[in-house]
Amino acid sequence: MKKVIWLSFFVLFFLIPIKTQAAKANFLIINQVRGNESCCHAGNLKLITEINQEKSLNSLPINWALRFDALLDDKIAENLSKSGEIGLLLEITPQLASASGVKYKGDPSGKDWYLAKNSFLIGYTQDERKKIIDTLFEQYYKNYHSYPSFTVSWMIDAWSLRYIYEKYHIVLHELTKEQYETDSYTLYGGIFNAPYYPSLNHPLIPADEEKLDLLIVRQTISDVIKNYGSSKAYYTSQPNDYRQSKEHLDFNYFQGLVDNALKQTNPNNLNIIGIENSPDFDKYIPEYFKQLNLIGSLKDKGKIALQKPSQYFANYKKIFPSNPAFYIQNISDDKKNGVIWYFGKTYRARIILKNSELILDDLRTFEFIEDPYKESPSISDYSYWIVPFLLDGSQMYTVSNDQKKYLKKIGLLNDLVLPDYVVDPYGISFGKGNFSLYENGQELDIYYEGNKKGIHLTPDKIIFDKKINPYLVTSKRIKMDELFQKDETTISHNKLPDLAFKLENNSLLMGWEFQNIFTPLFKLDTINESYELSVVSIKNLEHLNIIFQPERAALPLNKSKTVIYWNNKDAIAGRNPIRIFLLPLNILSRPTKIRRIEVTSNNTSNLNITYPQDYSYKITPWFVDISSEAIGSSFISIKADEVTLAENVTIVFHANCSKRFQYCLNHPGELVYFIKTIISEQVSKLKPES
Repeated sequence: MKKVIWLSFFVLFFLIPIKTQAAKANFLIINQVRGNESCCHAGNLKLITEINQEKSLNSLPINWALRFDALLDDKIAENLSKSGEIGLLLEITPQLASASGVKYKGDPSGKDWYLAKNSFLIGYTQDERKKIIDTLFEQYYKNYHSYPSFTVSWMIDAWSLRYIYEKYHIVLHELTKEQYETDSYTLYGGIFNAPYYPSLNHPLIPADEEKLDLLIVRQTISDVIKNYGSSKAYYTSQPNDYRQSKEHLDFNYFQGLVDNALKQTNPNNLNIIGIENSPDFDKYIPEYFKQLNLIGSLKDKGKIALQKPSQYFANYKKIFPSNPAFYIQNISDDKKNGVIWYFGKTYRARIILKNSELILDDLRTFEFIEDPYKESPSISDYSYWIVPFLLDGSQMYTVSNDQKKYLKKIGLLNDLVLPDYVVDPYGISFGKGNFSLYENGQELDIYYEGNKKGIHLTPDKIIFDKKINPYLVTSKRIKMDELFQKDETTISHNKLPDLAFKLENNSLLMGWEFQNIFTPLFKLDTINESYELSVVSIKNLEHLNIIFQPERAALPLNKSKTVIYWNNKDAIAGRNPIRIFLLPLNILSRPTKIRRIEVTSNNTSNLNITYPQDYSYKITPWFVDISSEAIGSSFISIKADEVTLAENVTIVFHANCSKRFQYCLNHPGELVYFIKTIISEQVSKLKPES
């Protein structure tokens, strides 16, 4: 009898998945400190001194990442609170480049300092990176007689990260949050709200074997629902993010992010808060202090763990010698809306809950991927880390007019990525029904109540029951079993290659087809009464640069897609130019670089045509100016890489009546144009900034 009771207990306790309780959330405080180099978003002492003066913050381990100019500023060193650790902010400025014996990549004035190719190590050669890194770390050693435990850089190439780890033994590096084309750089498809050991080959990719023995953490607490697909950085814990939103988010929003963090069950749950010491952030310091006081209160109550970077790494490594698979979620109490994220060993999955329907709408592979900037520097005005996706609900969707109105209202109406909680995303639908989440080690089960059927997420694959009738959500519904009935199925998407499914050896290969080259990323197998979705080894990924490495796609411009916008075709001679904006686009309506632009006229002797100093690196809109001292009309034609974009467009330069008053009296039409122009300019000055 005792054996029967014990066996029953064993089955109930060990074999039936149990709903788990929330794990203690971990927090790190990391502030970024810039010195007084005026070219490059200079910092000040306000944040530092006010933290020192706030006695309630004295017990918090507040950590600081110092830029080179901050290392040289004695006042900063004297005023930093001593409760935390001091790290390095790896931003390149003209001063640091000069001290390193390296030519600064940007304009010496710093006007284009914000471009990733100028301010981050990714824009420099390996030899230049080494010189810059050594200069920084030796200055740090000169100041503090040791090397830092952690570094910060919103992007860092794989070569530099490995060099810093191997020579200076850092244990933690902070990257920026998930974002798409924000501040000239994109990090899209990685792990967030948790740390990971990075691949030797790519800092955004987790790895267990060819890895660095340091932790990557991501700036801020990201909103697990709203930050995805947001073209603006509104939905994070940074006060300068959420306070700028058109939804007028306030401290209650931050409290909501913290509350959700406290509900998570994964023991590797990590939340970063911090702010920069730049003057334009000064107005957010009171809000930030409210955040710190809340975190301090939670620490005192034993609800969170708050540590220094080196302490956190040491404790983490004892528990997790390798990257765990885990999930995070935020689901409404009525289970009608929300999201589940699962971060496996080989893939990342986002399952959105919309109107009670579960849809797998973001699926990315963590298979071997090499950092595009590991060997060669970034040379474009935008830099990209995009983890390869089979599904991306922020780019694959339909959007209604009502949805567009709402997106415009909240300032997120963008032409590429859109939030999936607003639009109707494509993906794999798992249907509707009451469900429960069951965590079993590193695996997650989503069971529909009543029949114990559903979705099983494991570190290496996603298994889902055929009985839940899964189907592919695109412009039309396609049942999963229908995909196995054809040798090949392709689906067209706006601004993307064709999504392709090809049957091979009873497996359905799933990937992208572009210019007759098929690149599979995942495969789908039928195993008894289930489907199994898993990654495949990636080949020919360079053929998909068009979506995964846009600045290196090297596709020619397409005349019908390229945008030419004439800001004006009339101007006042000797006073203002005629400006032509250009956005060269390729066959998929995505930006592309051009080698040569020619603007010609039938009247070149009277016209001055001004091109950008260098447009070869631009994949964002740029402009050409036409000016003239002479009155009269001309015909303009435009060619880019031998493709005619405009032909014989009439432009007119009118008289400057403030200098040629008599001429304008004799030509009333010129006087009328001049007066209208002046009035229009004055009215524009009176309009409030949007």
